Amino acid sequence: MSDKNKSITPLCCATVQKYNTVFLCFDDEVMWYGGSEGFTNKKPKWKSGSFDWDSNSWDDVEVKFCPHCATPVPEIRKRSTTEKICNVTDGGYYCDTCQERLGACTCHRPEYAWEPLPPQQKSKRYNINPYDTVAVAEILKNKKGRMY
Repeated sequence: MSDKNKSITPLCCATVQKYNTVFLCFDDEVMWYGGSEGFTNKKPKWKSGSFDWDSNSWDDVEVKFCPHCATPVPEIRKRSTTEKICNVTDGGYYCDTCQERLGACTCHRPEYAWEPLPPQQKSKRYNINPYDTVAVAEILKNKKGRMY
């Protein structure tokens, strides 16, 4: 699969990246009824595929946590890129970037304009006796006054 068609996944664990169980995706309303601005001011959501037994079809469900490691899905930000990104304003027929029908569009998917923020480093917590003044003084000296 080319890099252009690859799903955008969280960076929390290798399993979610391997199986693409959580991916960045626009809502159907945005995809087909985006309006005159297309995808430029819309923000995609983290979704996961699920089977709807009532309609006997697959559906995308918004998720808040990774199903493999249980960490919250990361925030996303606009990617700074010079690549051509597909933008649709006519209801799903033509790409405004390359002027081709969507089936022949050679641009990156609209989700490519966004990227997940890297996982935040957990702060190191010290498990010490607060009455041990020597240990507290040593930590404060090394951390420049910050306990965590």
